[in-house]
Amino acid sequence: MTGSDTGRYGDAYGQGHDEPVDTEVERELRVLLQRAAPDLPAPDDRMDRVRERVARTLRRRRTAALAAGLTTGLVAAALAAAPALAPGPSATVLRPATTAPPLPGAPAAPAPTLATDAPGPVAGAVPTSVPGAATSESPAPEVSARPLRFPDLGGVTVDLPAGWSSTAVPAAEPRASTGYVASEPLDPKPSCGPQQSSCGPVGRLAGGGALVTITLVGDQDMAEKLAGGRAVVETDVDKSCGLRGGTRQVVGHRIVDVANAAAVVELTACLNRPSGQTVQQVQHILDSVRTTGDAPTAPGSTRG
Repeated sequence: MTGSDTGRYGDAYGQGHDEPVDTEVERELRVLLQRAAPDLPAPDDRMDRVRERVARTLRRRRTAALAAGLTTGLVAAALAAAPALAPGPSATVLRPATTAPPLPGAPAAPAPTLATDAPGPVAGAVPTSVPGAATSESPAPEVSARPLRFPDLGGVTVDLPAGWSSTAVPAAEPRASTGYVASEPLDPKPSCGPQQSSCGPVGRLAGGGALVTITLVGDQDMAEKLAGGRAVVETDVDKSCGLRGGTRQVVGHRIVDVANAAAVVELTACLNRPSGQTVQQVQHILDSVRTTGDAPTAPGSTRG
């Protein structure tokens, strides 16, 4: 064995003959590679976004399960009540196919006003279905409103009631973007409270206020389940809505056409003991979702 072989594979001072010895060049190369790799810090709001996505996923799954079960009950009830409904005038039996039944608390509905409503779902609340996707022009507004477009959400357009505010929080992908409309002024820079898992452009809702969050749902299974209609359900008030002072929460889904493909728009309304007029305005926003027609863009939008 030569001296070079001994220097490469080890010697009598503790190195095994089968284990190579690091040379000075190898050690310097290792140090250089360690210094070259940057230590990038995580974004400040990374955990907030992760919590928000988890909350949305859980809410969508809970809403989809509730809608599926209640839809079956609604069909059975409709079949059982068909003989009793037949003699009455059609105008008093069925609503137009393009309009969902009003939310409990609206002026035209027999439900009690929200001033006495307790948080949580209303007894007997059921999902409503309307055939067809919401790609046509919206129905004539029942309240003073103007169209508003969210280009970062695939061009989703809603009718914004007079006096309401709006803003968009864009992201690289449409399904990661968020739109907000509210009955009170909005802060263009969303912020989170100490215990909030979902950030938004409003802190605590004023009495009688409402905040509607608009997102695109990337759930193809839900799109297929809702392909025959549109569902609106009243759910338990989640943590984010409760921290804003919400006493009532409504979740609605609409089928729209985005880039020649069916997509689901999810609208979550957080309400703090709203008046009947506010409930009617929220109902109209849910009914007006579409992706057609020209409209001014929401503040904060980055796409044209």
